Amino acid sequence: MPDTEITTAETETSITQQLLSAWTLYQFVELGQSPSLSTSDSLSKPFKPIATFKTLDEFSSVIMRVPRFSSIPDSSYYSVFKDEILPDSSDKRNEKGLRVSTIILPHASTAPGYTIDELFSDLMIWMICGDYDLYRFLNGISYNPQRKSVDLWVSKAQYADGMRTQLVGVVERILTLRIGNTGLLKSLRMTIIDHDPK
Repeated sequence: MPDTEITTAETETSITQQLLSAWTLYQFVELGQSPSLSTSDSLSKPFKPIATFKTLDEFSSVIMRVPRFSSIPDSSYYSVFKDEILPDSSDKRNEKGLRVSTIILPHASTAPGYTIDELFSDLMIWMICGDYDLYRFLNGISYNPQRKSVDLWVSKAQYADGMRTQLVGVVERILTLRIGNTGLLKSLRMTIIDHDPK
């Protein structure tokens, strides 16, 4: 991953389908691993913005910067969030929100070859395209290397209690549509994680 300041992704293609929001790719940098970071840095500093994209062709360029998750250390987190929302539960737009966390069960035999990289890609493409009713409720998506999970982040201010089941159902449907394998769902486990249980 190149160590560059935040930029707007550029490509040579003439296809410029505008997205509904500007999205930013972040990499989490552990304090102490970068000479530019210290424990006194603000909330946003450990989450290094890599690039921002506003169109599908820019997205294609940006996503090429994300390594395969199977090849990165457990301290490497990658996230894509809209409208400059930070991938942290302390960001006010994430406060009292939740995550729909999805993992691929170990030794799953119902979806051979389906990887965490594909899971992240499938849910991210669905999220950024904004062609569904829940678009306005989603803040972003992240990969958690310690849990080996892909997490969709939802704002508390924009969802009702009844939406919990709906969110899980939508994730199940979109994965079934993208993969074309209903057996895939048996190899996944989805969990609701509250940012502030109180």
